[in-house]
Amino acid sequence: MKKYSKYLIRLGVVFLLLGAVSCSEDFLEVTPKSQLSTESVFQSMAGADLFLNDIYKQMPDPEAHGGWGAPGSRYLQNHSTYENLNMFAHYYVCTFSWSISQRRSQDRAYGPDTYGGRTGLYNHGWPANPFRYDRNTSAIRACNFFMEKLEENKDNYDAGWMTMRMAEARVLRASSYHEMWKAYGGVPLITEVLDQLTMGDDIFKPSTSINELYTFMVTELGEAADDLPDEIGDGHVTKGAALALKAYIELFMGDIAADPRPAAIGDLGDPNTYYTACANTCQQIMDLGTYSLFPSYNDQFLEANNFNSESIWAYPHAKSTNASNRTHRSGPFESWTAS
Repeated sequence: MKKYSKYLIRLGVVFLLLGAVSCSEDFLEVTPKSQLSTESVFQSMAGADLFLNDIYKQMPDPEAHGGWGAPGSRYLQNHSTYENLNMFAHYYVCTFSWSISQRRSQDRAYGPDTYGGRTGLYNHGWPANPFRYDRNTSAIRACNFFMEKLEENKDNYDAGWMTMRMAEARVLRASSYHEMWKAYGGVPLITEVLDQLTMGDDIFKPSTSINELYTFMVTELGEAADDLPDEIGDGHVTKGAALALKAYIELFMGDIAADPRPAAIGDLGDPNTYYTACANTCQQIMDLGTYSLFPSYNDQFLEANNFNSESIWAYPHAKSTNASNRTHRSGPFESWTAS
């Protein structure tokens, strides 16, 4: 009898413990320390800033040592040569024999290819990276998502802060669109977050024309510039940065319109219209009085002179985590052969 009593007592203790656990299961609801919910991120301006900083991190960065973009960036891929984005501007390629733009120009191999192919724009991820459709559309979606969430949670934010951050996101979105526009012309213009589960085939949008996308970009950048600070930025978009990108797009459009070769894209209008628009935008930048030539060309590259008067929009590099490729290739940090 004592033996059975012991078993009954033990069984009773087990049931009591189970009852206590079932009555209070709060300890099972643990918030993961390594991730944040969307709701918690956009509850504060500091949290929303973290999300926006991640969008900045995804910008194409030809200066990154050993890759393209900051650590963790979807642009982080190895590439064999350093080439500035300007080397892929209209009518211009790098003239050094080792450059990708020069070889591809000589080969006339600017055709479609797979990501791993050895010809065309997708050779080993470079120079295709700034034009990669999937990466740019991902950044555009992040901008759309950010702006929608700011609007949903606007009661949590200071009005001035929200106006400025919305303008920054509009510039970043236009920047991604202009990368695709340079390579493909008209592409689908998406200004909302698409969800196939709820929207079905409505997520598939037709491409806009070259002119329509041009008008969208310069309008967005002009309006965003009005809401951005007039200052030397520390990596964030400023009024001058938005206007500089606008001027670049206007200049590029003028070059396309002046080029008689791509007849298939149709008449883009008088090139001088775009050149005049570019000149007017550049005059706006100069009239700000914010920027000027730095007294010493050599000294402006020293760390102490980061974000100097010549900096319209600079991509910051942390020495310990994202050293500049220019520093590695051109010294004094390492020699040209640095890996």
